[in-house]
Amino acid sequence: MRRSVLKGKAFERWVARRLRGLWPDAARGLAQARSARETADVEGTLWWIEANIGRRVDVWTAYAQARAHSLISGAHSTIMSQTLAISSSSASWPRR
Repeated sequence: MRRSVLKGKAFERWVARRLRGLWPDAARGLAQARSARETADVEGTLWWIEANIGRRVDVWTAYAQARAHSLISGAHSTIMSQTLAISSSSASWPRR
């Protein structure tokens, strides 16, 4: 599996953990890989959450995707993103 995919999954799990204080059922959207239907990156909240991490996060594309799906699902849309520095040694986010 590509490193960027693993990093994205880890970021989705991190976002879900952060949101569990408000929504105890918040979890990474596992249906993304298991079915053809579109799911939010983090499920179990009132929001359609797109979580993106990388050197160049395209926030506008992520927002358009979240907005389009939120109109169908009735959820609010939001983006959680982190732009990483070019140096891989500084490319981390808080894990707690």
